[in-house]
Amino acid sequence: MEVRPELKRTAALALPEDWDIRKIFEIAGYQKARFNDGDWVEAEHITDKGIRLIQTGNIGVGRYVEKEGKKYIYKASFEKLKCKLLIVGDLLICRLSEPAGRACILPDLGEGNVITSVDVTIFRPNPDSADREYLVQYFSTPQWFDAVLEHVGGTTHKRISRGALGKISIPIGVTQLKF
Repeated sequence: MEVRPELKRTAALALPEDWDIRKIFEIAGYQKARFNDGDWVEAEHITDKGIRLIQTGNIGVGRYVEKEGKKYIYKASFEKLKCKLLIVGDLLICRLSEPAGRACILPDLGEGNVITSVDVTIFRPNPDSADREYLVQYFSTPQWFDAVLEHVGGTTHKRISRGALGKISIPIGVTQLKF
């Protein structure tokens, strides 16, 4: 296949000259604070009011899914577990199957404090380094799900580890990458 002059050939793709293939953790600036898991919330912490809990079921392919039965945790549990607060615009990547790797951008839920569960990775690329809309669209492609599936493991609950997720490479505009 001939590549147009304004594109460059990679192992799998023809990309614009100012694009490259980068690992997800690299796009996060190699900072755990920008690429971290949610919190280990168990049934005993869940209540019907308090701090809003986003679970894996709230993450659809490319979109946030509001469920009928909203979940919350006690303020005391939030403090005891030292939970991480979500920020509107965070990319949430579900590490559990059906399918693993699905992602959405956290909308403004009008809930005040919001957290997520441990099987969700909170991805915060610098706003100047990568377009979240592009990323969530890429995280909805067959190529993305194929790459994630190569790293999914487990016997009872199929999932990808955060470490393996961070090592997956994707095409991105290099001129956007500023840390």
